[in-house]
Amino acid sequence: MSEGKVDLANAVHFYINQESLVKPETAVINHITPQMLTEGISIHDAMRTFFEAAMDKVIIAHGCVVETRFLQQYLKEHYHLNELPLWWLDTMCIEKNMAKARQQHQDIDVTLAGSRERHGLPEYAGHNALIDAVATAELFMAQCKRLEPKQDVEFGYLYKLSQ
Repeated sequence: MSEGKVDLANAVHFYINQESLVKPETAVINHITPQMLTEGISIHDAMRTFFEAAMDKVIIAHGCVVETRFLQQYLKEHYHLNELPLWWLDTMCIEKNMAKARQQHQDIDVTLAGSRERHGLPEYAGHNALIDAVATAELFMAQCKRLEPKQDVEFGYLYKLSQ
């Protein structure tokens, strides 16, 4: 995202060429074929590309627990780093905290699709990393607009809401 817009010019996603990293049930849900994995890139090239793109940026994800654990494990195994040197904003946590502030947090659907619907955003075809990322960016912009309709939201406030 840049200047309140989703920057698609540099948006990419990769398939990793290691079938052992993809559970069969995940492959079915995400429509990943063996050919996609065979033609994919190495995990190391993907991580290098991600870390270069993430430099000096804040990462926005919807339910970042899976991504955080994966990246922490990778960094620990390959670079012996225990702490993930990234800033994250989690739109799922932001959504939960916004609902809590409105006292509507009981049985609220905080999935990406449910959160997008609550903010009046269109349905999207999920289960592709790039499409999910764009859908999450759109949700984040809608959340910011709802929090502060006339001005930018302070990063510290967003960070607090995303914890």
